[in-house]
Amino acid sequence: MTRLADRGASVRVVGLTGPGASDGAEWVRCDVRDSAGLRGAFEGMDLVYNLAAAHGLDGMASESFRELNVGGARSVCQAAAAAGVLRIIFTSSAAVYGHGGFPDEASTPQPCGDYGV
Repeated sequence: MTRLADRGASVRVVGLTGPGASDGAEWVRCDVRDSAGLRGAFEGMDLVYNLAAAHGLDGMASESFRELNVGGARSVCQAAAAAGVLRIIFTSSAAVYGHGGFPDEASTPQPCGDYGV
């Protein structure tokens, strides 16, 4: 975030917890499942980095992982499209490749647990 702000980019962080005070970013509190809130937060933005996820060590039920990780990603995409965002950069987890090794783009997914799926 700091590098983007240093380059003159307008940075807006959307999430349940905000960035540090010195990050040079505007913060909007919003749950990834709140499509209307996301759309408002994305208004005027050209690019969205989606880093939102429930993590594998959170002890959540499978349904909750899907709701937050899959449903949340869907909400982000739909809200971004509705707000006129030009690009989305979606991040994932190495958990999609299973345990061990150093995966790269050519690696075959072997998800481990609900988080990897």
